[in-house]
Amino acid sequence: MNTDWTIDIIFIVVIGGIGSLEGPIIGAVVFFVAREWLADFGAWYLIILGVVSIAVILFEPRGAWGACRRRGVPDLLPVGYGPLATGPRPLGAIGFLPIGGNQNKLPGVGSRPAP
Repeated sequence: MNTDWTIDIIFIVVIGGIGSLEGPIIGAVVFFVAREWLADFGAWYLIILGVVSIAVILFEPRGAWGACRRRGVPDLLPVGYGPLATGPRPLGAIGFLPIGGNQNKLPGVGSRPAP
């Protein structure tokens, strides 16, 4: 398997940011534009991309879209993880524990029968 694509994808996510759809889209645009601009440098473009990614990790760990979010730009495609709007539901309401009866005791768990 070719590792070039793996390195490219990691660069795209680092530059754009993780946790949203906008980040990798921005990272992909930056990556392909930078690759075209740096094509005349031969293999040196990989070193330049590495230096850029290290700078982004050091100065803006959440990537380009994370910097935009911090400055108040709302998500264009809001699919990230966040707190529930309605608050947590009891476990019995979502089917983990039986409704009614002794919910503190699980079947088959607890004191052992006397020998």
